[in-house]
Amino acid sequence: MAERWQTFSLPGAIRRAKTAMTGPSKMPSDPLEEQRAELLEMDRLISSLSACVAALEPQSALLASAPVPLFDPLTRFYGQDMPGSPAIDKLCTQLNDFANKSKDSESGLDLLQARLQTLSERNKVAHQSFGARDVAWSSQDHYEKKVERLKEQIAKGGSSHALVQKLNRNEQKKRDSQQELLGRQVSEALENRWQEIGEAVAQLCQYYVSVFQEGH
Repeated sequence: MAERWQTFSLPGAIRRAKTAMTGPSKMPSDPLEEQRAELLEMDRLISSLSACVAALEPQSALLASAPVPLFDPLTRFYGQDMPGSPAIDKLCTQLNDFANKSKDSESGLDLLQARLQTLSERNKVAHQSFGARDVAWSSQDHYEKKVERLKEQIAKGGSSHALVQKLNRNEQKKRDSQQELLGRQVSEALENRWQEIGEAVAQLCQYYVSVFQEGH
């Protein structure tokens, strides 16, 4: 009975509503399942990098601006010819340089966040392709079962013109759905992932180098 229900000719609207509620069937032994997992792994890494940059931006600004209010009081307290005044002058100069360097480097963080957003959006398209592929395979599986059922009916009851026409229509629908089983976006998203993530990490490192190199 369950098998007969699967191959029964449900109206398309009912079948689509059922898919919307339960989700499309997944392809068993999917040859692209490993790529799907790799895409998710890349997503998690991009999300972690983005969170790092988002946390770094306000903290960096706070770190740079924190000592600025000390400059005038320290300079007044350690006036000219007072013990330690040259060291205080040097300290204030270095901290001020650090603050300016940090502000100049903030644009690099903005560019890095934009790069990560671009990668995330591209991966989103790949995930949408996987979703469309799941729907297409579910549709193909549905029509394959209908075709097999119709063939059995024809074999048992003899050829019927209406039945043959129905079979031909469903075979065409099956062929159409097969054309949708493509994973091109997934391949494009994963092809250069090592280089792309490496460039993002290098950009993050460059920020630290740019900000702290004044301390050497």
